[in-house]
Formats: sequence, C-alpha cells, structure tokens
Amino acid sequence: MSGPGPPMASIDRLRVHARLYHRRKTDKPAAISTYWEKADCADQSDLRRLAAPVASWIAFGPPGRIPTVEELQLVTKFMNKMDGGLLPSRLSDVLCEMKRRLQSLPRQADEAWNGAEKRLQKSYRKLHRRCRESETDTVVVAADAEIAGAELRAEQDAALQVRDTDDSGSPSASAQSDQHLMLFRKMNEWGFLDNAQKLERLQQAEEASRHSRRSLSQEELADVLSTAAACLAAPRRHARLQDADAKGLGDVRTASESQDPTVDLQKRVRSLLLHALRVWQMNQFDCQAIEYVLDFVQQKISKFENKVGEIQGAAAGKAWLKIKQMIDELLLRVELPSNPHTPGATKAQASRKPNVRLERQSGIQNINWDSKSLGWRCQWFYRQGAIRRSKSRNFAIAKFLEQGLAEEAAVEAALQEAKAYREELVCQGKVKPAKLKGPSSTLRGVKFDKRHKKWQVQIYHPVEKKKFSGGSFADKMEAEVKARAMARQFGIRPDYEVRPAKRQKQS
Repeated sequence: MSGPGPPMASIDRLRVHARLYHRRKTDKPAAISTYWEKADCADQSDLRRLAAPVASWIAFGPPGRIPTVEELQLVTKFMNKMDGGLLPSRLSDVLCEMKRRLQSLPRQADEAWNGAEKRLQKSYRKLHRRCRESETDTVVVAADAEIAGAELRAEQDAALQVRDTDDSGSPSASAQSDQHLMLFRKMNEWGFLDNAQKLERLQQAEEASRHSRRSLSQEELADVLSTAAACLAAPRRHARLQDADAKGLGDVRTASESQDPTVDLQKRVRSLLLHALRVWQMNQFDCQAIEYVLDFVQQKISKFENKVGEIQGAAAGKAWLKIKQMIDELLLRVELPSNPHTPGATKAQASRKPNVRLERQSGIQNINWDSKSLGWRCQWFYRQGAIRRSKSRNFAIAKFLEQGLAEEAAVEAALQEAKAYREELVCQGKVKPAKLKGPSSTLRGVKFDKRHKKWQVQIYHPVEKKKFSGGSFADKMEAEVKARAMARQFGIRPDYEVRPAKRQKQS
C-alpha cells in the first residue's frame, strides 16, 4: 500500500497540523464536526487529502495522550469510504504511524473506546487489503500511443452513456445533452485524424481563441473549449515513475515523453484549454453552458489522482494543477446558484461585499486607471495643517488615439507619461520613490510574510464575521490551493472580481 516516502516537509506539515489541533481546548469538537461533514460529500481525491491531517491527530499526538472515541470514529469513516486506489505516500505513512501509536497504548477500561479502536483497526486492514488487490491488478505500462488510443475509446464509450435524469425534458437537461453530443462528436473526429490533420485542427482552435477577448462570444468560446477537451489526453505518470515500474517488473520500458511526437501537441492543447478557461472566467460567461466539458476534464484528473496520487506529480504537473484549479473554480460557479438552500449560503451571499480589481494595473504606487476619463491618474497626498489633502493629474489616452495609435498602444503611451510625471514629483519631494512590490497573489487571503519568508492564508468568513487561518506555506502554489479550498467551503469567490476596462468602440 505504501509507495516511496514523501518529502520530509510533507510529514512536518502534518506534525505542525497535529500540534495546532492539540493546542485547542474548546474547538476540537468543532474541528471534528467540520471534517465529519466533509467526509459525507467528499470524492475519492478529497478523502485521501483530508484523511491525512485527521490521522495525524492520533499519530502525532502528545506523548501518553489517549485519542478520543470521536477521533477514532472519524478516521474509521474516512477509511471505510476509500476505494482500493493507490494512496498518496503521505497518507500511507501517517496511517502506519497511527497504527504504531495505537499499538503502543495500554488497553483501556472504557468499552466504547475499545470498540471504536477495534473497528478502526479492522477498517485499516480492509483498506490495506483493497490497496494490495489494486496493485496486483495493475498491468505493465504499454506504449504511449496505445494507451492514448485505449483511453480515447474508453472515453468515447463512456460519453455515449448519457446520464438519465428525472427532468430529462427540462432546458438544463437539453443543454447538457447538447454539450455531450458536441463533445462526443469532436472526440470521434479527433480519433480518426492523423498527426498532420490534428495539428491543423488545433491551429484553427488556437486562431479562434486569439481573437479579442471582448469580441469572443460565449458560443464561440464554448466551441473552442469543447475542441480542447476532446483533444486532451489524460494526465500521465512522470517518465521517471514509468521507468521505475518497468525496471521493477522486468518488462519493457515506456518511451519517455520527449521521444513522443505527440507531446508537443498535447502541450499546446493544455495551453489552449487553460487560456480558454481563463477568458471564460474573465468574460463572466454562464458556466452551466460548459458544465459537461468541465466535468469531463475533472474526471480525467480525478482518475489520475485516485490511481497514482496528486496531480502535481504527473508529467506537466504544473500545467495540470492550474487546469484543475480553474476547473474547480468554474464548477463552483455552477454549483452555487443550484444550491440556494445550503446552510449559510443565502446569508453569505447577502452579506458578501463585492471586492473588485480593475483589469488595468500600472504596478506602481500612486498611478491607477481611471475608467471614467479613460486614462491613468497620478494621485498624491499632502498635509495642509492638520488636514490631509490630495491632488491628481489625469493622462487620457484620447490624444494618442487621435495620433493613430491602437488602443492598447495608446494605453501604454499614456502610462509612460504618467510615470514620467511621477518621477518629477519624486524630484520635487512630493512623493517617495517607487518601491519594488514584493511577491503577491491574486487570490483572496493569500499574502507573503516578509519576516518569515512564507505565504500565509487567512480567509474572511462572511457569515461568521471573522477571519479563519489556513496556515503558512513555503510554496505559493500550495497556499493558493489551500485558499481555493477554503473559499469553496465558505461559498465565496477565491479570486477578486476583475472589472474589464472599457474599450473604444470600433468605427
């Protein structure tokens, strides 16, 4: 069941999590209740992710501490719901530590505790057995081209099985069916194309996606997304893992991705998909129009995580992680309107304050985009007695447009004028020299702590009216993953709303 040991930092994070949990006095029941509710609706990937910190409460508890019955029952619940897929190494290791800790404890007089401990040990043995059976069923990895063909055929077969719904005559069911048929048709076409034809089809989709963001209609972008999803091969294990498996089994090794002529094609497909998803988000299109496509890509990622582990460990893991985060965020927009009766959802939406970020940013203090005058505004402050006053000067793009510059070029020219004016103010001592901005994130609650050189996650809960800490992380990507998960739990947008800049009407 256990794979290669995880990095020390992974176990250290679990130890820190356990230490923070055991410092609590009155909040432990609330934490247990939260994880209990999460286990009820979690998929296999989330079960594996959430079970590790719960098991760490037992594995890394203070010396001599006896776990509570509720903690034992919670770990048992997580293990009972897991299938026989491969466990992430950190979960496998922390479960082994938990087992050793329980075996070292003296037998308790409390029958309820003994019963809960026996059920946990039994659940652990069953999970261990399921994972062993899954490993023995694993076949030797075939050539990449054969795997891709088999996956495509399997996905086409699965796509043919349209889900039966009670409201099949409703408009939403009809839209789902249309999405399904479009995706299946594109997948079927892609499977019969040779490499040259695939490249041509991909180039057509890329050309369509390069149109001005404002000129792309929802239908056009949905077609691009369907094409990208149909062309997208499932995530693969990293070449190093495949080579190690082949050596262990004494069989033929798979070719590395660098030798596969389709790898560059798949790299472009992933880039196209991510770009189209971002444009969809920025244009604030209806996510229900692409729900089937989002679900289709999410299933590819979930299948990999259930069988192999975290998507970051796949070949091109960074790209897959970005796709996963974007998919989760857009699916959240699908789910929120359809669950108005979720406890706290209505209250959260009513109390939520819109926090808008302008699309155009100068990156320099004192210079901001003014959407009313269509230009950059340089603003500075001064004191007149005890009163703090401000002055500003606008640099409109209108005069540059009259000179024949395109709009984006005019925006840049106006910005350069504003920067030059700010330098004059610096020389006059009216403003301070511009400081280099430190590392930052576009997600809510993610900030870089300069003192400790770590990323901190603190999300404001609109119902509880207080901030909740998600911890500190050395890696920005890990902090953003945590922030997205907390935002999804609280029912809020993980990122700030971007207000598109007004464009000049084309004459």
